[in-house]
Amino acid sequence: MLIKPGTGAIFVLVFLLGHAAIAPAFAQAPAPGTRVRVTRQSLEDLSREQATGLLRAYTTNELTLLGDSGSLLRIPMESVDNLEISLGMASRAGRGAKIGMGVGLAATALLMLGIARENSGDQFQGALVFLGALVGIAGTAALAGIGALIGAGFRSERWALLPVPTTATDPERRSRRPSW
Repeated sequence: MLIKPGTGAIFVLVFLLGHAAIAPAFAQAPAPGTRVRVTRQSLEDLSREQATGLLRAYTTNELTLLGDSGSLLRIPMESVDNLEISLGMASRAGRGAKIGMGVGLAATALLMLGIARENSGDQFQGALVFLGALVGIAGTAALAGIGALIGAGFRSERWALLPVPTTATDPERRSRRPSW
């Protein structure tokens, strides 16, 4: 057996404690000055619009946002579909490493296939395959490192979805979204 008895309880305990530590931050309404992203339904042409900026104020009826463009936006809560809070900027080094590793593994597979085809029946085939595998592993590691370095140069903002405050006048929204 790979996992000892009782280990599952430890995993569950760690998960619950981690969730309990993070959940209170998202269980309450965001504080003014928090960077938020609002997705809403446009009332004019029924298209979806997205606004990003600093939260200035909110009530159960309206959200006031200082947009990235510098304009003050007043958004009615009944038009808000999604409300997200910024978790900050994140590097893309991990994604770059995965892409580099994938390219390296594909190149290694092609190298190994070529060695096996060219040297079938050769007395040195086993040694050549081993040498090709070593070169492939080194190449894969190098490409993963290069991918991580390239990915580290790209950063993106991470977001967490928050519940949208509900109003008593909108029973459909009240039934699908939790309230603050």
